[in-house]
This record gives sequence, C-alpha cells and structure tokens, in this order.
Amino acid sequence: KEKEIERKFNESREKIVTKSFKNIGEFEKTILERLKKHNLYSQIIGRVEKLNNEIEGKVYISYEIIGKEKNIKKFIQELENGEKLISLVETPVYIEIKEEESKIKLKIAGYILNLLGKDRYRESRRSN
Repeated sequence: KEKEIERKFNESREKIVTKSFKNIGEFEKTILERLKKHNLYSQIIGRVEKLNNEIEGKVYISYEIIGKEKNIKKFIQELENGEKLISLVETPVYIEIKEEESKIKLKIAGYILNLLGKDRYRESRRSN
C-alpha cells in the first residue's frame, strides 16, 4: 500500500513538473498574451504571492482584467483548458458586468519550475 501511495505521489508530481512554467516571467507572459488575444487589458497586476500552506512551486498573481464580458469568458476558458496548470477557482473572484466594459478581479495561480527546483534542493540538503 505504501508503494502505491508513493507511485501516485510521483505521478502527480511529474504532471505538475511537466505542466509548470519555467519561471514567473513565462507565467506572466502567457497571461498577457492571452489577454491581448481576447482584446482585454489588465489595469492592475499584483505582486507574486506564495501561500504558506500551499504546494511547493505554486504562486498566485492578482489581476484586474477589463473588457467585453464574452471576451473575459473566452479568456478564462482558454486558461482553464490550456496545456499549462493554471487555476482560477481557488480564490475569491469579483465580477462587474456592464454593457460596454466588464471587469473581473481575481488571483491566477500557476506552478513555477524554478521554485519547484529550489524547494527540491532544500529537501535534499536537509536529508544529507
């Protein structure tokens, strides 16, 4: 049973590593490219946050995104269905729907490889 648990953990970790971003710059660039593609813009971009009880390598960045409601929906769908691990549903979301311009405030989460590597390095140093 212990080997089965370890196998599942390793499979889950491998999926995270495979679908992670190389660094925070790549994560932010991906978000900004998707915003541009859907004719949206970000009025506010918050700082990078890492929660204490969160899985290693996972970070959150706050965004305030403005544009047409249909474009915001397409943007969210593309992020959720993309090849990278991006999460939108773990934190509170504020949505303001208006005919001309809608607004959404949310935190977008992603896994960052260079942070995964640092955590792994620290773990290996502790065990030596």
